[in-house]
Amino acid sequence: MTKKLITNVGINVMLFLSFILLMKVYDTGNAAQLIAAFLGFIMFVVLKIVYIRKVRRMQKEEK
Repeated sequence: MTKKLITNVGINVMLFLSFILLMKVYDTGNAAQLIAAFLGFIMFVVLKIVYIRKVRRMQKEEK
């Protein structure tokens, strides 16, 4: 259970930091950095969705 909690907190922190980075880069207006920050943010969103599906699948199997 603690491994799931630590993983979930880690993903949430990285998602939050990538969102903050995306907002800061948006203010600068540099297109290359904006694309890189956007791709990083999308990567963490996809990682979060995949992790949630995995945990839910594991919870269904335990019941």
